[in-house]
Amino acid sequence: MKRVLMRLLAVALLLMVVSIGLADKPATAGKPPADVPVTTTVRDTDANIAPVLQIRSDGALYSNTRDVQSLIQGIGDWVMQSDFSTASTRTVFVDFSQPIAGSCPTCPNGNPVALPSRLYGTRFIAKCHEYNNNMFTLPYLSTMSCPLYTRVDVNGQNYRINMNPLSGAQAYYPETNYVNITCTRLNSSGQCNGWQVQPSGTYVPAGGTTSVRGNVAKLVKVVTVRGKTTDIDQGDFYFSFSIGVTQP
Repeated sequence: MKRVLMRLLAVALLLMVVSIGLADKPATAGKPPADVPVTTTVRDTDANIAPVLQIRSDGALYSNTRDVQSLIQGIGDWVMQSDFSTASTRTVFVDFSQPIAGSCPTCPNGNPVALPSRLYGTRFIAKCHEYNNNMFTLPYLSTMSCPLYTRVDVNGQNYRINMNPLSGAQAYYPETNYVNITCTRLNSSGQCNGWQVQPSGTYVPAGGTTSVRGNVAKLVKVVTVRGKTTDIDQGDFYFSFSIGVTQP
């Protein structure tokens, strides 16, 4: 009888230890939100923005494939990379014909160093989370501000077009403009699944007299030496654009 009681006591103690261990074990964190594939439309014309857009397509939509990345990240940021794979032939036309005189103190004569206006392998990312915004939670017909970073590849040399005037984000330049992102439609669950990406600024084009919608953007040459990345100022440019993003 004594032996049976001892065994029962041992079992009770074991159960108590297990119970305490389970109580102290932290809850398993939920999975982060999944990335959502989208279709990106880089418009070639938009009379509501400007007579000429400086960012244009290569003639087709940009859908998420193994060669092109087009998605809303789980944290609510939009990304589109035309040259996601080495086999990709997709590009985006980037026009550098609107430089801002005197905007590059370290450049010859203080003026911007423009890249050729042509089709490039390009990556866009609107890092809305850097402004504590999320494209998924944007209410219908509401507009929010996001920084936009655009990478262009020139024969293996990366350049980046920065549109971010606020400190605390990846790369900021006070004279530049953020982009406006507007929710244009909802899915059956009431969540935003269509967006419009447009400039927040205005300017008067060279040779013009009427202002158009377009952002000031800082072009930098991205150089890496001994593992350290440095942005070399190439000056400021104006960019007009009109980009649609839809799911799917």
